[in-house]
Amino acid sequence: MKLSYYPGCSLHSTAREFAVSTEAVFEALGIELQELADWCCCGATSGHALNNYLHYSLPLY
Repeated sequence: MKLSYYPGCSLHSTAREFAVSTEAVFEALGIELQELADWCCCGATSGHALNNYLHYSLPLY
């Protein structure tokens, strides 16, 4: 069985430990995770860290 998921920017950077544990759990359950193709940043991480304009405009791209 395959399951698609949206990782977001944080899962590849500041939340890497969550990615590792999530992958391990799903592997133990026999479920293959498939990262969604062509996903875009929602702006949650960089927007809050930099400015509000970036936070609201990133999801539009």
